[in-house]
This record gives sequence, structure tokens and C-alpha cells, in this order.
Amino acid sequence: MRPRERRRQVHATARAALSEVALAGDATEIIDGLRQGADAEGLAVRDAADGIEGAALLVVACRVRPEQSAIAQAVHTVRGFRGRMRQDAIVIVVAERGVARVAPDRLVALLGPELLFQIESALFAASGRSSWVWRTFRLRLVKGSLRALGITISRFTAV
Repeated sequence: MRPRERRRQVHATARAALSEVALAGDATEIIDGLRQGADAEGLAVRDAADGIEGAALLVVACRVRPEQSAIAQAVHTVRGFRGRMRQDAIVIVVAERGVARVAPDRLVALLGPELLFQIESALFAASGRSSWVWRTFRLRLVKGSLRALGITISRFTAV
């Protein structure tokens, strides 16, 4: 299979994985933006209060305290969900340092491609293939824009 065809297949699998999405966390602006984007795409999204059991993808949006690193806050937040989520669930943490002053539509436009990239990377790793997935130039610009806003995205496959 050619690399481009393999990439399309993984992209389609990533879109299928989005059918079971759960949102959790305390960064309400990010969660609201993600929910608006999911509604626009026609995806069914659950809140953590409704239950995260059975969700293939868990997106946790958390605020990072100034005295703690983003990765430490992400690990602490994800461990709170450890017993309630599937063993093979893909967990993506969106950590917000400070207050990101950006319109919800723009936030969804920036977060969407990066979240999809993280899902594709996790699926590559789970399939036994090389987990190295190249970022396009556009994705590098998106990642830089998110970092400038104080938003860090991390992926956890096993916690």
C-alpha cells in the first residue's frame, strides 16, 4: 500500500474513532468550543458527568496552575479518570495556561487539525506500524499558534 493510500485509510479510521467522544475538564472555553465544533460536524459528544465508559476518545481540557507544569497537571487530571475509561482509549489532554483570549470559532479551527493529528498518530502506533507521522507545514503553524495562545496538547495512550 502506498503511503498516501495508507494515510487516507488511517484518516478514515480516525474519523470513525470520533463517533465515541467524551469531553471532560475545567477549561470551559475550550470544552464549549470543542462541543460547538463537534455539533457542526454532526458528532455525538458526551460529558464526563454522563459517563465516559465505552468512549474511544477522551478529550480532557484543563487549566494549568502557574506553579505546576502542564504535563504534571495533565497526568494528574487523567489519573482521575483511570478506572472509568476503556483500556484502549485514546486520551488527549488540552492544557491551558492562563486565559486564551480567542473566539470559539477560531479556537475550534486551530484545535481541530491538531486533535485529528494526535488521533492519527495514536492509531499508527496502535496498529504496530511506525508511530512517526509527519506534520505538514500547516500543522506546524497551527501548533505554533496554539503554543502562542498558551495551549499545550498531549496524547496519552496508557495511563
